[in-house]
Amino acid sequence: MNKLVTSNCDAISTPPPYHVFRVLDCFFVFDTSTVVFYEINEITYDFLHASLTMPLHEVPQELIKYGKYNTQQIHNVALEVERLFQSGLADIPQFILKDSEIEKRLSNVGTKNLRGLHLMLSETCNLACKYCFCETGKEIKSSNFMSQEIAKKAIKLLFHSEAQELYILFFGGEPLLNFETLKFAYEYSQALCEQTNKKITYSITSNGTLITDEIAAYLKEKNISILVSMDGPPELHNSQRPMRNGTGSYEMMLNGVRNLKKYGTSVQVCSVMTHPAFSLEELLNFIRSVNLFDRIIIGHAINPFSAANCYDFTEDDYKKYIQEQEKMLPALVANVLENGDSIDYFPYSNALGAIRGGLSKSKIDFFKCQAGRLDFTVSTDGILYPCARFNSSLNWTFGTVENPNYENVKNFWKKYLNAITFVCHQCWAWPLCHGICPWEIMNFDGSFTMNDTYCFHKKSQYEHAAYIYAKCGAVVHHFPDEKNQ
Repeated sequence: MNKLVTSNCDAISTPPPYHVFRVLDCFFVFDTSTVVFYEINEITYDFLHASLTMPLHEVPQELIKYGKYNTQQIHNVALEVERLFQSGLADIPQFILKDSEIEKRLSNVGTKNLRGLHLMLSETCNLACKYCFCETGKEIKSSNFMSQEIAKKAIKLLFHSEAQELYILFFGGEPLLNFETLKFAYEYSQALCEQTNKKITYSITSNGTLITDEIAAYLKEKNISILVSMDGPPELHNSQRPMRNGTGSYEMMLNGVRNLKKYGTSVQVCSVMTHPAFSLEELLNFIRSVNLFDRIIIGHAINPFSAANCYDFTEDDYKKYIQEQEKMLPALVANVLENGDSIDYFPYSNALGAIRGGLSKSKIDFFKCQAGRLDFTVSTDGILYPCARFNSSLNWTFGTVENPNYENVKNFWKKYLNAITFVCHQCWAWPLCHGICPWEIMNFDGSFTMNDTYCFHKKSQYEHAAYIYAKCGAVVHHFPDEKNQ
């Protein structure tokens, strides 16, 4: 990461030297060069904020107009800020990566570096969720269910990796509609583990309605972790996640989760918030009242490459959501201090992981996710995709389980970086977030079009995480990062 040393931030192709913000009663500055947050007092916040838009020597006079500080206070903070600037706070980093560096970072893309697979066991479902992206833009007609032969070929590909620790996610559609192939994939991969002395972990994402006592026992015995979807109280859940015949799915889902809990299985729940936004606090309180879930993940309905859906989260919905999150921060901090990482709802793990990186981040990682580099999504017919959301899109394939196309993977990331560069490389949060989700800016023709409409939501996550770290850094320092969220 190169730096331009300057006293202002006039260059439109570069980020600000720092970012100042307030969360509740706390004030912070983020140094974009060192990727480090600092807690500051209010007068320093006001001084640094003004310094972004005017010469340093003019700021004291500007602060006098605020009527909040006396001249001695302003003089003292001016000296302190001047020292900060001399120490590098005014340095402006350049986040733009040279083509040669991009090529170097993509040079290790290949089967030997694979870590995992998302197996689309089924591309059909017994539910008809109103906001589901799975039926959008299906340009390649696929089989409803993955055969054992395709699963075998996919797992063989994974075990060609040089990695010693691997993972498989069973996904869909509803993967439990193809339980026999799931069992085959488990047994076959375990046999390869014995031959290669590798380790593998398993997880499944399910709507929960098909979890019988037999399936619950199997998942527990094989240590397959599970995430179940529940969108809230029965009337809300049933309206958003009806069965194919239009009846509600809530009771069937709940019975499935009860079967899991009979065997002592830890169950994560994912609740998708839709428009108009339901109260986050009420949603969390309801999920906790069910008393069946160990971890809570909140998602938001979005389908960026189709006509607007009346269920899609809007900009106003996100603003309401952020306000609710900030209001809940003191209670969340108290919960963290009392219970550590055993709390059930903590949406800041990834943001905290980025904050913990700090000065150790000598280079910016432009890879937003693991797509094609560390894992593939495998369709029912064995076609490889960046992730499940790209499934069945004609111009977004990465080859097949028999013939992966790593040139397509490299081109995917080159096109992505080219699309986001102008906007993201001017943003203070770029070294933390690494850009927008590729799926959210994809086009069906195989190109990307940058859209930063909802970036303010991501930025707020880092600001909130900085607040949490300031209040309970020693406790959250060992929190695990969230995966595949």
